[in-house]
Amino acid sequence: MICLVLFLHIIGCKSDEEEINTKGNKSVQDNKSKNQTNNEENSSKQGEKSIITLYFSDANAEYLVPEKREISNSSNNSKQAETAIKELIKGPESSDLEATIPSGSRILGVQIQDHTAYVNFSNEIVKNHPGGGAGELLTVYSIVNTLCRFSFINKVKLLVEGANVDTLVGHVDLTQPLELDENIIKNSR
Repeated sequence: MICLVLFLHIIGCKSDEEEINTKGNKSVQDNKSKNQTNNEENSSKQGEKSIITLYFSDANAEYLVPEKREISNSSNNSKQAETAIKELIKGPESSDLEATIPSGSRILGVQIQDHTAYVNFSNEIVKNHPGGGAGELLTVYSIVNTLCRFSFINKVKLLVEGANVDTLVGHVDLTQPLELDENIIKNSR
């Protein structure tokens, strides 16, 4: 009887060990599988494209109109925002829309801190701007509204040659970071 109990106990312990080892190996395999999946997702996200919304002027220079554009994904938020501004500088693809950024303007960099994008432009954004209150408003908010569509940006502060500016051409107050303005977007009111 004692031998039978001992025998069953040994078999039971061995089964428990096998179950633990099987579960442990399964857990290790699951973790390896999850890590491999995450790495594949990360590498595929790096190579994937994103659809972003850029804002350009309508033909009457009254409103901003959205235009979709495809860009390469980046794990760096500042680089992604900078790419969006470069696309904005290129101008619209649609012949019904007008560019909002003065020709010759260059993006010198974008830094994001506390959900605020600090966007540094070359002085051509001021020097080559055609002027007027409506024109300046469309320039500023084409940038602000484009960048505020990213989940990681809530406000935008414009800089020129690394310096704070009060305004681009005398009409729009740029002393504080600006937020998305839906009222200037055609058909969004």
